[in-house]
Amino acid sequence: MGTRKQQVIRFRPRGVSDTINGDNSPSGAMASLQNLIQDPATPNCFICRPANTSLFNFNSPAIWGKFLWGEANWGPAMGSSIGVVTVAAEVGNVIYGLVGVLTGAFAGKDVPFAFNTATEAFVPVSGVTVANCPTSQATSGAWVPPQMTLTGVDFIVTHVGFPGGVGAYFGWFDVTTPTAPAWHAGNTTTNALPSVPQGAGTFNNRTYFLCGNLAYYTDTLELNMTNSNQSLSVGDYTSVTCVAPLPVGTTSEGIIQGLILFKLNTTHLLTGDVTANTSGIGQPLTLNQLSSSVGTGAPRSAVSTPEGVRFMASDGARVINFFGSMSEPDGDLAVPFINAVVPSRVAAAYNTNTYRICVQNGDAVGSPYQDYWYNLLRRSWTGPHTFQYDLAVALGNQFILASNILPGQLWNSFVVQDYAGLGNTFVENGVQLSWTYETCPMTDLENIYANCSDRATIDLAVPAEGETYNFVAQNESATALGTGSIAATTGAAVWGSFVWDAADWGPSATGLTARTIPWNDTIVFNRLSVLGSGISSLGFKIGSLHLAYKRLNYFLN
Repeated sequence: MGTRKQQVIRFRPRGVSDTINGDNSPSGAMASLQNLIQDPATPNCFICRPANTSLFNFNSPAIWGKFLWGEANWGPAMGSSIGVVTVAAEVGNVIYGLVGVLTGAFAGKDVPFAFNTATEAFVPVSGVTVANCPTSQATSGAWVPPQMTLTGVDFIVTHVGFPGGVGAYFGWFDVTTPTAPAWHAGNTTTNALPSVPQGAGTFNNRTYFLCGNLAYYTDTLELNMTNSNQSLSVGDYTSVTCVAPLPVGTTSEGIIQGLILFKLNTTHLLTGDVTANTSGIGQPLTLNQLSSSVGTGAPRSAVSTPEGVRFMASDGARVINFFGSMSEPDGDLAVPFINAVVPSRVAAAYNTNTYRICVQNGDAVGSPYQDYWYNLLRRSWTGPHTFQYDLAVALGNQFILASNILPGQLWNSFVVQDYAGLGNTFVENGVQLSWTYETCPMTDLENIYANCSDRATIDLAVPAEGETYNFVAQNESATALGTGSIAATTGAAVWGSFVWDAADWGPSATGLTARTIPWNDTIVFNRLSVLGSGISSLGFKIGSLHLAYKRLNYFLN
C-alpha cells in the first residue's frame, strides 16, 4: 500500500457553526462547544461554563411572609403556590417583575414583586390587589411576552392580561422611594390609550406605548398625553412587536439617540423629539424605515449591545449598527434561529461581552431548547449550553434567568469563571455538568484519496486528578473510526517505586499542554471530525488539535 510523507493538520477551534463541511467554512468551525466558553485570556481556547445557581425560590418555606401582596403577608395561610416569573428587569440591584400565582387569593394572576440582590431579601411592594394584577398567559405556545421599561421613577410593565375597557391598561412600579416601591395600574391621563399595549419603550424621557401599529408617546417623564395626536403610525397595519434603544452615529452631529421599532417583517428607526418640530432646536421627530423585509417575531431577542442592536430575524441573527445599517444574517450559526419552534418564546440578553439567546430548535432531534452565547471580542459562538430559560436579565457582571420548567425560581448565571465566588461550581440543579468538544467534519486535504492517521495531540489543561477525557474520531456520517482516552495524572511517581516506562515520572502538568490521544486503531478517512467529552471542572482548558496523517493511494468510495 503506497503512501506519501506524513504531514500535520493544526486545527484551531474558533466557534460553533452550522456547516457540515468544515473545508467550506472559515477555519476552526465547531459542531459543538457544549458547556464550553471562550477563555478570556487565550484565543482558540475554551474553559467550562460555570453552573447556574439558584438565586431564590418563591416556593421555598424560608421566604414565606417576607413580602407583601395586597397589603397582607403572603404565605401558607393563603394557600398560595407560585408559577413562572414572566417578566423582570433590574435597577439599583433590585429586580422588579411579575410572577404567576397558581393557587390562593391571587390564583391566575401575574403579581408584582421586588427582590434586592445585595441584601438577598424581598422589598415589600405596596398597592397590590387582585383587581390591578394582569391575568396570566399560558406558559407554552405563542404569546405576547410582557415588557418593562423605566421612565424616570416609573418602571412600566405592559402585559396583554390587563383587562382594558374600564379597567387597567398597563401597570407600573413607582420607585420614587426604592426601599418602598408602590404598584399601580391604569391608563394614560388626559388622553387615554385606545387599547392594551403589547409593548413599550423609553426614548427622550417619554414612554412609547405600542398599540397595534401605532406608537403613542407620553409627555416628558409623565404618564400623561396632553395632546390627542401624540402618536406615530409605524408602517403598515401589522403590529409593532418590540423596541430597542440605539445610539445613532452621524457624520455631522456625532452620536444621537435612536429607538428601533420592530415589526414581524419590517424595521424602523425613530430619532429626535416632537419639541424640536416646533422650536427648531435639536433633532425633529423622524421615523424612517430601515428594512422593508426584515423584522422579528421574537421580542425578547432584540437587545442593545456595544456594537448595536442584536436580534433574531426569520433568517438568522442580525445586528443593526450605530449608523442604522442592518447586517446580513450571521454566517456561522443560523439553523437554530431559522427553525425556532415558537419565536415569541425566544429569550436573549447581553452582558459582559456576551450576547446569549435561548431557542427551541425544531431542526434538532427532539426539538430541544438550546442556549447559544456570542462573544463580541472573539466574534464567535459557543453552545448549545444545557439550561433552558424563557427570561434573561443582565445584572452586574452576570445574568438572572427564569425558566418555565423550573417555576417560581430565579437563577444566577455567570459568563466567566470566578475562582473565589459562585462562578466556580459545576453542579447545576443537582446535576454535574459535562462538556462536549466536536469539530465540524474536516478535511479532504485537497485530494481525492483516502487519508490515514495513527496519532493526534490536543492542548489540554487538566486540573482534576483522576478524571478521564474521552475522544472519538468520526467520519462525516458520525460513524466512529477510533477511540482514545486521556487520564489526568493522579500524582507524581516516587523514586524507587516504579519501573521505567511503566509510570509517569515527575510532577503533574496543569498548564495548557499538548497531550497525546492514544487512538485504539489507525484512522482511515475522507473527512474527519473529532469528538471529545468529559466532566466540567474549574481550571480545565481545551484548545488546538494536531493530527498527523498520510495520504493513501486509494479511494474509500
